[in-house]
Amino acid sequence: MKNYELTCLITPDLDDASLEVEENKLNEILGISSSEKARKIVLAYPVEKKTGAFLYSKEFASDNPKEIEKKIRQEKNIIRFILINKIKEEESITIKPEEKLEEKKEKKSDMKKIEQELEKVLEE
Repeated sequence: MKNYELTCLITPDLDDASLEVEENKLNEILGISSSEKARKIVLAYPVEKKTGAFLYSKEFASDNPKEIEKKIRQEKNIIRFILINKIKEEESITIKPEEKLEEKKEKKSDMKKIEQELEKVLEE
């Protein structure tokens, strides 16, 4: 199973009861149980002519993200969503600044060698 994160905007027109029903549907689709509620936010720009929305964001594990995406697209109260694959910290690659400098030095030395060989060939 891979880890994923779903973040979606739920229409701001819902009352508290309807919002709770929508959150329960999403939790069921994701196969999680969560008591954390969606929070109301003001959008930086209008989305589907709405300037506000409820922000719902959850992490979960799944084998079939395409099926989850298909079910979420069928929900009428979701304005927009994004489903991303979460990378574990031990899987992520970080390059230290010293490593970058070493790579640049290697490239420069390789270029010098190439230039020297090119000069030899041209002299002949």
